[in-house]
Amino acid sequence: MFPISMGAVTWLVATHSDDAARNLSAVAAQAAGMRVESLAMMALWALHTTVGPFVGQNFGAGKMDRVRRAKNVAMWFSLGWGAFCFLLVLPLAGVIAPIFRPEADIQFIMIRYLWIIAIGLGFRSMNFMGAAIYNAMNFPGRAAAVDLIRLLVLYIPLAVLGRHLYWLYGIFWGLTVANIIGGLVTTAILTHLPEPPADATN
Repeated sequence: MFPISMGAVTWLVATHSDDAARNLSAVAAQAAGMRVESLAMMALWALHTTVGPFVGQNFGAGKMDRVRRAKNVAMWFSLGWGAFCFLLVLPLAGVIAPIFRPEADIQFIMIRYLWIIAIGLGFRSMNFMGAAIYNAMNFPGRAAAVDLIRLLVLYIPLAVLGRHLYWLYGIFWGLTVANIIGGLVTTAILTHLPEPPADATN
């Protein structure tokens, strides 16, 4: 689903105005910004890969207290890391952008992309953690639903609405709002965890 949703978003960015040169600059700025975003997400992806095995082992053993503790740690770390990255990006975006692109017009858009997207970084991670936890507990349908809610129900529609309201930066705000809502919805759903298998040992 992610390639489809990102393809749709890239198309929205590439066609947001009648100025072909501005559209190309916007696509280049988004691409460069996504590379920085990926670097910021590395610590969260590392946690994502460790949460699954830990939750799966303890869920299978019926140790729901440890599952809940792992879920809480993952969610709070996601929020904390997201806040840290946002506070880091605010003063440093102007320093980071020239490293990736020398063109002033692309840097201008990229800086604003980073400022806006960084707000929802931690919430996006909360969505990832929720999917990992559900997969670990052998509920792939719920994991897929968590992803679909963010990518199809929220991501694309809010990006379209954002473009309609505020053009290019509206798209970026749409993505951020989608990440925030997706993360909050995932967290709310995870407040009611499934019960472990009947034959689980304590």
